[in-house]
Amino acid sequence: MHIRISNKIGFSARIFGVAWVLNLFWEFAERPLYVAGTLSPFSWGWIRAATWDAGYVIIVYLVLAILHGDFYWLRRKNVWDLGLIILVGFATATVVEQQALASGKWFYTSLMPIVPILKIGLAPFIQLPFLAFLTYWFARSRFSEYFE
Repeated sequence: MHIRISNKIGFSARIFGVAWVLNLFWEFAERPLYVAGTLSPFSWGWIRAATWDAGYVIIVYLVLAILHGDFYWLRRKNVWDLGLIILVGFATATVVEQQALASGKWFYTSLMPIVPILKIGLAPFIQLPFLAFLTYWFARSRFSEYFE
């Protein structure tokens, strides 16, 4: 029992780590697309955002584990999981981004492409679903020793 829990914690930590690094790179890459509003100094804001994004990836992973009744659901390819990851990612990104813009946490520069109907930036709109998928793909291909 102890080994199983330890393996799950280790696997979760690796997923979090991969998601955090990918999201931190994304946050810094999209830097020219934003102007700070009420957000704390932007470097700390990006680190905090990458941490939140990695937490989001873990939460989605755990929800899917509960739905499947299998902590290591990644070992199976399932188009429905991909669809759910993408759909929930787009929805979450839309809500978070609209709230941040409305509260003045940040603003876009003229370089940010806008999703017309939603009136949010394209970069944050695609970030959560794309990087969650990329994290899960990486975990599936690189951390398969946990599946045994």
